[in-house]
Amino acid sequence: MANKGEANSQRGTRVQFPPQTRWTLIIAAGGPSSSPEARTALNELCEIYWFPLYAFIRGEGSDCHKAKDLTQDFLRHVLETELFKKVDGRSGRFRSFLCESCRNFLKDDWRKGAAKKRGGGAAIISIDEQEAEMRYDQLPKDGPSSDTIYDQAWAKTVVKRVFHKLQQEYCEKDQVQSYQAFHPYLVAEPDEIAYQDLVQRLKRDKATLQVIWHRMRRRFGELLRKEVEDTVDDSKNVTAELRHLLAAWATASKTKQQ
Repeated sequence: MANKGEANSQRGTRVQFPPQTRWTLIIAAGGPSSSPEARTALNELCEIYWFPLYAFIRGEGSDCHKAKDLTQDFLRHVLETELFKKVDGRSGRFRSFLCESCRNFLKDDWRKGAAKKRGGGAAIISIDEQEAEMRYDQLPKDGPSSDTIYDQAWAKTVVKRVFHKLQQEYCEKDQVQSYQAFHPYLVAEPDEIAYQDLVQRLKRDKATLQVIWHRMRRRFGELLRKEVEDTVDDSKNVTAELRHLLAAWATASKTKQQ
């Protein structure tokens, strides 16, 4: 059973941003490279997007070794060229902006020069090749384009982050057992048979469990929406991007378990 220590020991920096802001990560990342806020935001962005970028590069035909190197090269390229300063309200969705930037990077002569000096600069993020391949193998790859693979990897990464944040909250409230029980049912409410099992396991009546489920699912939706709000230019686009995320996640999870 997970506890507070276990939940907090998971890798990655967790940053809480003011709920009223939009494009928080991108705006901060576009600031001076010496800014602590920019560095924190860049670390957060690297954590979120390194795997979708890796999956995209793999989908473009690179093997696992080359994809790892190119992912790190691209993230270094982002910093050296201050790419995030080019992001503004006209860019629409950061997900699309970054994917297109990576596509251009793979075609650019800069990549050829970077390949010659690879290893000369510090890696922006350490990539465990075995972990990357394990996660890549969990994505459906029968027919989808590299863009689709990218979106599926992005969706699974974002949902996984939200699951972790939700777990942390329930751990802090000493309600980890409730989180573990209802985690499989955040998309659809448990059926009658499942509720009977939960009544036995949690020693609570069905009405109480239904309240717990509704609250957890609502909080899951709030956290998911917040993740999306940080990467779209306008609040009017949040709902559409959220639908895109959920559709990509559903497709990615059809044959592979989250």
